[in-house]
Parts: sequence; C-alpha cells; structure tokens
Amino acid sequence: MKREIEKKQVELKTPTFNEKRTKELEERIKSMDADAIRKEYETLLKNPLLEWDKYCGTCAWQGSTSCDERAKFLQETYTLGEAMSKIGAMGAPSCVKQG
Repeated sequence: MKREIEKKQVELKTPTFNEKRTKELEERIKSMDADAIRKEYETLLKNPLLEWDKYCGTCAWQGSTSCDERAKFLQETYTLGEAMSKIGAMGAPSCVKQG
C-alpha cells in the first residue's frame, strides 16, 4: 500500500498527468451546452420535491426582513450557496407561497 501511495504521489507531480486532467476538464466544459444546462435548471426548478417554485423572496421573514434578505444574510454569514441559503430561509413558513 505504501508503494501505491508513493507511486500516486510521483504520478501527481508529473506534468503530463496534470496536463491530461486539465485537458479532460476543458473538454468537458466545452461539451456542456448552455441549452442543456438551462433545461436541467428548469427541470430542477419544477421538481416537486425541491419546491423551488414556492419560494417567496419578497415575503416577510419573521418580521420586517424579506426572505431574499434572509437568504443573502445566510449566504454571507455561513458561506452558503444561493440554493442552500434559500432552503434555509424557506424554513420559515412565511417564505413559502401557499397554494
């Protein structure tokens, strides 16, 4: 096992290995189609399990703060992504559209 670790360490240090990985990543990025990404986004937005369509950013979050402001606070304070911060804001029933 020690030999395998040493072999991988040497392999990672070789420029050809890193170049190969970089090229693979670049090819993947190029192959991503903007329309496919948009379609996946819209599919996730409509997913009933996620309930993204029920997020109300302009609603009041437990007082005078809006749900968007709460989500922004969570994003900045806890270094969360947009999705996680909105999920956090949706913990308050007032940030979820009824119906």
